[in-house]
Amino acid sequence: MKKEEEKEKKGGGQKFLSIMLLFLFITISIFGCLWTSLKVVEMGYKLSNQTEKLKEARETNKKLKLEIATLKSLNRIEAVAKADIGMVSPSPEQVVIMK
Repeated sequence: MKKEEEKEKKGGGQKFLSIMLLFLFITISIFGCLWTSLKVVEMGYKLSNQTEKLKEARETNKKLKLEIATLKSLNRIEAVAKADIGMVSPSPEQVVIMK
């Protein structure tokens, strides 16, 4: 009888261990799913932030290209040369046409 009682105790201990391992596995799985969901949300926020930064950078780039085009304008360069530097247009005698 003692052997049967020992087997029952061992069987009960194994059952308890199996239940605890199952509970541990389920708990770890739940935390894994929660962690994954949290990372997805975090990446979504980062993506949104980077998208906004890209939009701002493109807008700045567009404004800078417009400014470059304005600064390269020959009319503007001529106006700056006359007003700031004191340059004047050449007289017809000063113009030499080369062939």
